[in-house]
Amino acid sequence: MSGGSHTVRQGSIPRALAQALWGKPDHAQGAQRAIEATDLLRRLATGTPGRYRGGLGDWLMFPAIPYLRQSGRRDDALTRAREAVDIFTALDATDPAVYGPKLAAARKLVADIQTEVPSG
Repeated sequence: MSGGSHTVRQGSIPRALAQALWGKPDHAQGAQRAIEATDLLRRLATGTPGRYRGGLGDWLMFPAIPYLRQSGRRDDALTRAREAVDIFTALDATDPAVYGPKLAAARKLVADIQTEVPSG
């Protein structure tokens, strides 16, 4: 088993736990587990971007960003939405048919979050 595959599986655990906790609803813990999952995948994407970067973008788009937004963590959601735009911008240059729609969705998400009134 390669280290990367093992780490992806490890990342899948907090991602699945995030979704389970969200359904309880334990939104704070669900959002935290989603962050943990994306943090694990981000480490892989840094070392092997061609293999894991698209997955990181997908995991940011769901569940991380929606969970953060719904937990009132607008700034954290906006930071991750901008990260998703950066990821999909780079990937769109290599495969616009696959990543163009994801880039458009990430850009829309950034715009939507920016129009929200900050909590506090």
